[in-house]
Amino acid sequence: MSQQGPQGLVERLEHHQVAIYLAAMAAGALLGWAAPAAGPGLEHAINPVLGALLFVTFLQVPAAELVRSLRDGRFVSAALT
Repeated sequence: MSQQGPQGLVERLEHHQVAIYLAAMAAGALLGWAAPAAGPGLEHAINPVLGALLFVTFLQVPAAELVRSLRDGRFVSAALT
């Protein structure tokens, strides 16, 4: 019997991670082609979003817990060390 709910969703997302990344890149390329004027406005979001993605990916922090984990001083100091 397959498990439903948050854990099942996380497992499905991790299983299809590469396809999700490729779809996101394709959507970004399509948006850049269709609305090039949006680029300068979105340019400032690149570094914070990339930092959050790297943080979540490499430290295995669930995205829903990202804000709470950043408030945990011991966790952040250990991650930065």
